[in-house]
Amino acid sequence: MNIGICGLDCSTCSGHTSGECRGCRKGGCSNDCAMRLCAEAKGVHVCKFCDEYESCDKIQEFHERNPHGKENLDAHYHKRKDGVMFASLHTGDEHTYSSVAAVGNMVYTSHTGGMVDDAGNRLDTLGEQTHQTLKNLRVQLEEFGLDLDSVVKTTVYLRTMKDFRQMRDAYREYFTDGYPVRMTATTEFFDEGRLIMIDAVAYKRDDC
Repeated sequence: MNIGICGLDCSTCSGHTSGECRGCRKGGCSNDCAMRLCAEAKGVHVCKFCDEYESCDKIQEFHERNPHGKENLDAHYHKRKDGVMFASLHTGDEHTYSSVAAVGNMVYTSHTGGMVDDAGNRLDTLGEQTHQTLKNLRVQLEEFGLDLDSVVKTTVYLRTMKDFRQMRDAYREYFTDGYPVRMTATTEFFDEGRLIMIDAVAYKRDDC
């Protein structure tokens, strides 16, 4: 998911972005940044995490005209008074945690799994779930302009350590610039059929 400055999912907007733009959450947009173009076209120049968000007359006026956009932003992004930023990829209000948080140069993800693929098909093997879990983890990191090469630590939770080798074989395909430190443990999952979950800590460079 990639919520733009307008509060809508960027992947649904064919006019200004391919859905890959991370906008101001990447920290410092270039002149040809898709979100910047989108914002300029809508007459808005700050994003949810900008320090001027609450005081910007343009964005407040925009949201008066587009209340759904503000509701969407408020549901998915939150900036605390101390500057910590949270993003949630969940829909609905049953979850009591954010998907990912940024604190200074550090980004922390919540646990993520991969029981179904992008088409909604159920995944039953450890290898399949590991691949999808890491893809989902990458989506979490993209909320703050990062990718898996930014990860410095992961914690991998397996239902059984018998699956360790299959996890490792899939895992090694996703880290191309050195392996992060890792803790692997077994646990009992709430969801029947879930075989793996992963959380991560990533480092955000100043130029990201």
